[in-house]
Amino acid sequence: MLSVILTGYFLQAFPLQDFSGIQEKKGISGLVSFRVTHREKDLHLIRKSGDALYYIIRQFDLFKQLNIPVSPGWEQGTQTVANAFVKTWKKYGQLGQYVNNITGELIIGGSTSGAITPAALILAARYYKNPEYKTVAGQIADYYYQNYVTKGLIYGGPGDALQNFDSESAYGMLESFTVMYEETGDKKWLDMAENMAMQYVTWVSSYDYKFPANCTLGKLGKKTTGVVWANTQNKHGAPGICTHSGASFLRLYRATGNPFYLDVLRDITRAIPQYLSTIENPIPSLQPGWICERVSTSDWLEGIGELFSGSTWG
Repeated sequence: MLSVILTGYFLQAFPLQDFSGIQEKKGISGLVSFRVTHREKDLHLIRKSGDALYYIIRQFDLFKQLNIPVSPGWEQGTQTVANAFVKTWKKYGQLGQYVNNITGELIIGGSTSGAITPAALILAARYYKNPEYKTVAGQIADYYYQNYVTKGLIYGGPGDALQNFDSESAYGMLESFTVMYEETGDKKWLDMAENMAMQYVTWVSSYDYKFPANCTLGKLGKKTTGVVWANTQNKHGAPGICTHSGASFLRLYRATGNPFYLDVLRDITRAIPQYLSTIENPIPSLQPGWICERVSTSDWLEGIGELFSGSTWG
């Protein structure tokens, strides 16, 4: 059985907690210590269940294409997450940003933290043959578009950036609109996706920043075209799209024939390999196979052109 709890959402496996002891014991830098009160300890970031539901359904589809059995327990556990989203939507008229992982109560409302949820639910509608999921997916996608996308307000996806504007929610929204179009054929979702794509690309670096010659990335001659900025709190670019492949741009190209979408995808994907540390092309402080999420062109945290010692978790 998958790790879901009474509310139906996936279990928050990495709760807010104080990491200072771990930092001191293991010499880890870069972790943030949070003060945890009784109210915060059971918070569940709605985006996490949205991402997980979306990719688990994708995985189930792939298993079936490859004739790999899918455990009924996995299917049942995953469906409870889809049901939880429907329940939250019907009760509150929104998904919010954080719910209580034990009670399901909406704790912090607003935001587009659940931007990927329409895509997850419409895939669940097909997989579980449940038309209600499709209906709710459409309602949530419409709600996000009218209340957030049309106003340029896309925020609340990263768990470490409060409700800052962010690229992760922006891409999740784009994925939802393109999948809604792919699954329904309704052109209104394609129009929304094209609008959202224009907003998303504002997070993608369109030029090569000239790093100072004495910084790590400057010494290595790294390029920045195609790196994706994180959010307005974490002021750095990153190699690639957090938790996503960029397939929405390929879908948009196929649906519209507009080469602009392929150009964006090409810029993003070409930026990634140069930031992967290998034996042949090592990057200081990174082990072979590691890729740091930082491409800093501002003085945020580590500083311009500097990295932390660790591989990305996105």
